[in-house]
Amino acid sequence: MTQLASFAVGIEYGQLAVFDGRLQAPFNNWTDRHVAQGFAWRPGSVSFMPLSHSGLATVVVKRVTAFRPSKKAARVIAVPFSVTAGMPVEIGSVSTPAGAHVIDLPVGDYRLCFETGSAGDDCWVRFTFVPGADAAHEVLLADARLTPTYPLLTEATPA
Repeated sequence: MTQLASFAVGIEYGQLAVFDGRLQAPFNNWTDRHVAQGFAWRPGSVSFMPLSHSGLATVVVKRVTAFRPSKKAARVIAVPFSVTAGMPVEIGSVSTPAGAHVIDLPVGDYRLCFETGSAGDDCWVRFTFVPGADAAHEVLLADARLTPTYPLLTEATPA
């Protein structure tokens, strides 16, 4: 396991995003189906819905060969994510696109796993990149606020 980063980020409009930093519009529009499944995905950009709608979240970013969700997670989602040559991978919220955190990842295809939970009043988020793993869109653990319909919606438009 390699921890790539740990930082606090402000959550705005109930979303955190992982995206290609070269995108002009890195965030995604959400439909009711996206909200029900907890994520809005398109190639190069995925927005996830953490437990908190606003406030600060502690974010940890890891790269591992095998993913095991935390027993403390309330919500776990996995999606495909590809890193191309020259692509800065960024993590941020709508309020901080210019202040997004840049993550150094080798070129390749990944299974990006999103986990979120809380410790008291504090929200935490973990992004785990698994290189070369099968990368289907999956809601692995849904809390009471998620009501995904299948097949999951795997298309979003830029916000």
